Amino acid sequence: MFHLLLLNDIAIDFRLPKTNALERNQEIAGELMSVTFIISSLLFPVIGVLVDKIGLRIYFLMFSSLLIIISFILFLNIYPFFPLIILGVGYSLFGAIIWPTIAYLIEEKKLVIILFF
Repeated sequence: MFHLLLLNDIAIDFRLPKTNALERNQEIAGELMSVTFIISSLLFPVIGVLVDKIGLRIYFLMFSSLLIIISFILFLNIYPFFPLIILGVGYSLFGAIIWPTIAYLIEEKKLVIILFF
């Protein structure tokens, strides 16, 4: 049994391509996964100011949910870069609406307790 496990660990090197394609694919996957958070962090303050000036939070909230659903559907059809951008916009829109809404709904003396616990 031991020699089979040892052979399996050694033989894996023979089955993988020698072109470093696996490492390159992991780099691309890491770069793609950062797109959502970069877009979200850059747009969050801009969208927050925009929503505070315009108002209509419920419509923006529905729009952000629609963007998130569209991005998940697009994952099935196209290269993940564009759905991840749409997902980042949806996340930033959602976050910029939800967090300030807590301050509007809760009494001021209970707000500190709710936000920090």
